[in-house]
Amino acid sequence: MHDSRRVTPSARLPGLSTRESVLFFMRTLLLTKHNLTILQVGACDGSGLIFEPLLAEAAVHVVLIEPNPVAYKRLRRAIDAASRNRGGHQIQTLNVAVCPRRASLRGVPFFVVSDRFAEDFPSAPHWMKYELGSLNMRHVLADHDPLRYFGHPPVPPSYVQRIVVPCHTPRELMRMHSIYPGEVDVLVVDAEGYDADITAAFMQPARFRPHVVVFEQKHLNKSVSKGLEGILHRKAYRLNRDFENTVAVQNSTFLAAAALLLKGSG
Repeated sequence: MHDSRRVTPSARLPGLSTRESVLFFMRTLLLTKHNLTILQVGACDGSGLIFEPLLAEAAVHVVLIEPNPVAYKRLRRAIDAASRNRGGHQIQTLNVAVCPRRASLRGVPFFVVSDRFAEDFPSAPHWMKYELGSLNMRHVLADHDPLRYFGHPPVPPSYVQRIVVPCHTPRELMRMHSIYPGEVDVLVVDAEGYDADITAAFMQPARFRPHVVVFEQKHLNKSVSKGLEGILHRKAYRLNRDFENTVAVQNSTFLAAAALLLKGSG
């Protein structure tokens, strides 16, 4: 029987992993545009950023958003160290949360792992000690390592703190910090369970059409993830999903990167 369903072209470059493909897309954009603007929601403490090899590039403008005050302090230290090699070029950091809908001016509840956890469990994985935070307490308490790959059980409730953080919609955030929607080349969202809602909210303005979109899907319900992928597909993005993330790339960017990759291997 003929299958009439449309197949979305893959966003992964031949011979490269998903992460390697994303970095190659960014390098291609930097070569063709001579500048690059990256916006990341959920930068944690700055470790493991997918675009980390590009932070030393003077032509790369980075906006890093992290609501957790403790993680943000660690992020600032890491970025201050990286900035020393950038000739004064800006890496912008924002200690706020991003909400898909307008939030109270008083802020919103946000749940983080307290400092005591790292002190009492020094052998716990880095992400559990310093990167785990969410608008949803259940997400922080969830068992993210059921197979004990990292060898540690979930964070006990007594180590989870409720704090209040400022929260802005993507439109509010970009307006407040003079980020022009049409200038964002790469959007990366790591929002601990809110990735789909936040990414979809960013994609609403007609002029917001980044060349590359990356969002963490491993914590999402399949139907929620598929719904966002459908939105991106209708906007003519190529898609690829690995264990952690979904990557969407504009077809023109993919073709330029593929040609560059082919030229380099020839």
